Amino acid sequence: SEGVKTPGNPLRNFQHCVAAMAADRERTVRQFTPGKVTHPRIQQLMRKIHVVADPMIDKLPATKRYRCTLEVHLHDGTRLKRFLAGPKGDPNNRLTASEMFDKFESNTNSALPQRQTTRLFDFLQDIERQPDVRKIGRLLAAK
Repeated sequence: SEGVKTPGNPLRNFQHCVAAMAADRERTVRQFTPGKVTHPRIQQLMRKIHVVADPMIDKLPATKRYRCTLEVHLHDGTRLKRFLAGPKGDPNNRLTASEMFDKFESNTNSALPQRQTTRLFDFLQDIERQPDVRKIGRLLAAK
């Protein structure tokens, strides 16, 4: 891989996503800034990541095709392997309540103050029982 040069590409670039998670221990919108995309450490890690298609996945039902196996080869010859039934947030690999809030907060903190983010999150968590969903607009506009 040549590396990723612009923030538009890394959203669809598996090597960038894995390299950013390995370097920063998270995958949030913060990993998709121009500075992160072109960061030498991220670019270096990307060159070490290889994607291998598993032809057996195509034979699975559509709801089970988002699985993967991650294998890490260490310099000492050790191989670490982990299977995931689905990406974090998938019905096969659900987010905890805390992870859900952290992700929501991470994706809204540049646009909303903390108090507003918390109120909006709490409202959305209980949306099925809300009598008036127009409150979402008011929560977004509140100062």
